[in-house]
Amino acid sequence: MKRLFILMALALLILIQGCASTNQLKKEERVKLVLHNGDTIKCYVTHIGRQQLFFKALNSQIAYRYGDIMSIGDIKAILLSNGSELSVAEFINYRKTLKQARQEEAKLAPSELHDPQYKKLKNKDIGKMNDKEFRYFLVMKEREDMLRLRKMDEEREARRQAELEALHEKLDEMKTTKATPPPPVVAGVIKPVSGGASQPPAAIGQPISPIRIADDSEIAQLLLDTGVAGALLNRAEEMQQQGAVFSPQQAQLLDKLKISPEWDRRKEEFQLWTHRAEQALKQAFLNQPDELKTKCNLSFDPNQPMDLKAMVQQIYNSYGAKLDSGSYQILGDVLGEMGATALKNILLNYPEWQFVVGSKL
Repeated sequence: MKRLFILMALALLILIQGCASTNQLKKEERVKLVLHNGDTIKCYVTHIGRQQLFFKALNSQIAYRYGDIMSIGDIKAILLSNGSELSVAEFINYRKTLKQARQEEAKLAPSELHDPQYKKLKNKDIGKMNDKEFRYFLVMKEREDMLRLRKMDEEREARRQAELEALHEKLDEMKTTKATPPPPVVAGVIKPVSGGASQPPAAIGQPISPIRIADDSEIAQLLLDTGVAGALLNRAEEMQQQGAVFSPQQAQLLDKLKISPEWDRRKEEFQLWTHRAEQALKQAFLNQPDELKTKCNLSFDPNQPMDLKAMVQQIYNSYGAKLDSGSYQILGDVLGEMGATALKNILLNYPEWQFVVGSKL
């Protein structure tokens, strides 16, 4: 079972890294690579290694011809969308400067919430607020939620991008470093490759170079870092409900996931998404139930209390895990941008949401 957990984690890691790379492309600037042979490639640059540049070509024929990796030595210059022409070294510095600017902007954004009036209202009973105070409180609360969601999205994207950068660096090293061939084994004795004394024979039935298996903490951290802990915990709970019994080591791994601070932050994200989605759905449920039914393809009785879990389940059944731009626009027309974005995040992580929030509703 532990081996199954490891395989699941590795498979999901590859999938998530692909998704993270796709999301990152949307944030990168389009550039044009100018090659020494005179060719040009319009693309997004995804990573720059020691000797190679990784990119995503915008033209399918160019992508077929050049692939997605280019030797830095083949690149004469990089043209930005504003017409600036940079060398590869200058482009690396440009990316670093841009990244630092975005980080500084993210740090400054929450400062607007340090409003003494809002801080005072947060400690005041809502029932004792007058109309003006209540409206101001709602506006500031919505702004606070938006900033928290944006910060969480940026932090999660930064973690995934860092993992992707580390993976590219590892691939870079593997391509530039020649592997040392294993020493030949004759009659149970390991012969040295060049000179030196022979090593003692390996014990019968024991591997000559055993591969170290990651311990529970390392596996738990891998699952948390890749964002698949919730899916695993959800599946484990389903198996337990069906009568499965986990070994002490497996149970220990699951417990380490549940008590991790990283998992606590992940659960907080789901709580925020749920709060935002519930607000938007409830407003549409009360003020425009017919439009909510027809445009969002929902079935409910407006005379009964709103069932959030049932609504999210219906939306998931209708749209699936990923919303295309047309479906997102439809939800946005009825629920607003924040409501549609919250539902988009819930649908994209629906198995985790069921485990964290859905089972509690």
